[in-house]
Formats: sequence, C-alpha cells, structure tokens
Amino acid sequence: MSDSPDGRCTNLRADGKRCASALYQGHSSLCHYHLSRQMRGIADGDILAADILSAVGNFQSAAAINIALGKIFLHQVTGRLSRQDAVALCYNCQLLLQSLPAVKQELKDGGYGRYWQKETERILASNSDLCHLTFTSLLPNGLGPLKPISRSQPATPPAPEAVPPHAE
Repeated sequence: MSDSPDGRCTNLRADGKRCASALYQGHSSLCHYHLSRQMRGIADGDILAADILSAVGNFQSAAAINIALGKIFLHQVTGRLSRQDAVALCYNCQLLLQSLPAVKQELKDGGYGRYWQKETERILASNSDLCHLTFTSLLPNGLGPLKPISRSQPATPPAPEAVPPHAE
C-alpha cells in the first residue's frame, strides 16, 4: 500500500511544492532521488540552510561570508551538500564579497561605520560551531575565535641583518 495515492514522491521542497517525480519502485512515499538522499543521511535543505546562515549575521562582513564558505566546504566534503549546490552557493558568496566595498561605503555615508566595525568584531570573536557539525579530528588545528593583537604591546624589533664581510 502506497502513502501516495497519485504515485508521486511526497517530499516537499523549500517553496512548499511537492516533488513531481514518480515513486521509487517498492517505496511507498519517495522517489529515487529523495530515497537516495535519505539513505545517505543527507539533511533536508532547511537544516543545511539554517546551519550555513546561523553564524553569518547580515552578510556585511568578509569574515561572515568566510564562515559561510567554510560551512559550505564542510557540508560538501561530508556529503551533505552536492557539488552543484556547493558551486552555486560559493558563486553567490563571491558576489556578496564583491559588493562589500559598496555596502561598507553606504553604511559609512549613512553614519553606521561604527556598526560595521562592531559587527565584524562580534563575528571574529565568536567561537566556530564547526566542531558540532563533524568530528573534531577532521577539523584544522587552530579552530576557535581570533584574538586581536593588543595595540599596547610593543612591536617586536626586527632581527639584525647579517653584515656581509668586507672585501679586502
């Protein structure tokens, strides 16, 4: 007995429309594509979107977009995101990065320059949540919030240059 009286996949897309594909032979509610994704443990689009968007704020920071790119990379490497979807998302991130100078200028002209700086500081100082998404042994060393260099610390003097011997 089928859960789908019309023989179509019951999976709903993000826009609320139902998948139009025929049911996979022997399955009561999913087409081959959605059954395959379910069997591989690939999360629904809303779960991936929520994760990618959770730490990026309003996309008005290169650091925020970099976090999104890192999450896209991680989801692609772990098989949760298809190569095609990752390429499209990375292209969108590239467009966002290209628009940042204009956005920053608009914020500055509108008197929101300090807001930009505070938002960037918040993003850079927050802990990465990548360790919740995969095994920490797979993640690069140095994962964690950035620590700003204290302006009160004296600069390290440059090392003395080697003096070439005098020619006789």
